[in-house]
Amino acid sequence: ELFDKSEDGVPVVLVDYLTGEEQRTHANQAIEVCPAGAIALVDSP
Repeated sequence: ELFDKSEDGVPVVLVDYLTGEEQRTHANQAIEVCPAGAIALVDSP
């Protein structure tokens, strides 16, 4: 699970770093369906 909602209904990110291909796949799917375009993947240095 990468995301959840707070008690107030605000989306919350649950992970700081993607640890595997499955998480990356789920993150990319979330990027595609996010209506606000608020999700992005950033490569760490």
